[in-house]
Amino acid sequence: PDQLVLSKYGTQLPSSDEKDALDGSGTPSSSNKFVTQDTVDALSFFDTISVQTFTSSGTWTKPSGLQFAIVEVLSSGAGGLGDGSSTGGQNGGPGGYAKKILTNAVLGATETVTIGAAGSGSNSSGVGQTAGATSSFTVDGGTTISCTGGATDGTGGVASNGDLNVNGLLGGK
Repeated sequence: PDQLVLSKYGTQLPSSDEKDALDGSGTPSSSNKFVTQDTVDALSFFDTISVQTFTSSGTWTKPSGLQFAIVEVLSSGAGGLGDGSSTGGQNGGPGGYAKKILTNAVLGATETVTIGAAGSGSNSSGVGQTAGATSSFTVDGGTTISCTGGATDGTGGVASNGDLNVNGLLGGK
């Protein structure tokens, strides 16, 4: 069968024992240059990753042993505007997005999570359209990673206090 073998040594191919260790049928060892117990131990870090997703407001509780947290905030968009014509109305603006890395030291035992409601679309007469609401993650002591919701005129939400802030683009027609 065709194979692609990449090695930092360039010309050294894996032995049959090393191939067995790579596909899980063998045992990693200190003599296995491709998968060693050190590599397996280092990868166990990923077993401690936890993801918490909030779809409604609440309280985030810091897991024991936390070293850092990656907080991502995405706000809701506005509803669309129906105008009763065959061409359709204006789309509501999309929400903003912010991402921030926080160390264990700046995080309290619990933090406040606010999830803003999504905007509602209007009827064909243009009645009932609402904007998206603000979503945020507030760190005790001050910093609020926040994103406003999309506006009814198609303007996107604004992100703030993230390491990465992405404002929502303009909603189209």
